[in-house]
Amino acid sequence: MQCKALFDKIREQLPTKGKELVKKGGGCSFQFIITDAGPEGKFCLNLRDGCGSAEWDEVSRPDITLKIKDSDLMAISTGKLDSTEALMSGKLKLKGSHSLAMKLEDVLMLVQQ
Repeated sequence: MQCKALFDKIREQLPTKGKELVKKGGGCSFQFIITDAGPEGKFCLNLRDGCGSAEWDEVSRPDITLKIKDSDLMAISTGKLDSTEALMSGKLKLKGSHSLAMKLEDVLMLVQQ
């Protein structure tokens, strides 16, 4: 699972970039379900307040749930795939506010810097 490195990087950066990530993330929580990763493909990024938090798990009430293949998430995180294009083409399925979900692209780009 390629996105494991991305999620680990997010967790490592929360102590230093967390407040900025919370600001960019719109104050909400993102539940990722990596559709081709099996049971290990569940990751929650909570950017509601403080410096945020992240865990390898499925939470009960995320603001936004994203279902996506590993390679498509990596393409979005590196700017090779636009999140709106992924959503329109069916590569990304989401539950929750579309406008808040689009903020995730900014979060992922900040983490990659």
